[in-house]
Amino acid sequence: MERVKILTRIKEAEAAVNKMKSDCDSECRKTIADAETEAKDIISASEEKQRHSREEALETFRKEIAGKKAAIFAKGEEDARALIERTGKKLDEATQFIVSEFERSFDV
Repeated sequence: MERVKILTRIKEAEAAVNKMKSDCDSECRKTIADAETEAKDIISASEEKQRHSREEALETFRKEIAGKKAAIFAKGEEDARALIERTGKKLDEATQFIVSEFERSFDV
């Protein structure tokens, strides 16, 4: 009879160990699944933050480029006006020179 009790207790202990192992495996799978979900959430949040930062940087860059572009155009217009003004003065001188040379050719 003693032997039967020992075997029964061994079977019960084995069953308890198997249940603990099964519970542990389930808990492990749940922990891994939870960790994967949390990692995906962290990655998504990070990607969204990165996208937002990239868009802000691009917008800042676009504004900076627009400002530089406007400054370049303004400088170009200023240079063009100065060139036209200088050319206008020289045009008057050139016209006067041509007229005087033309007149001189008749005076010869």
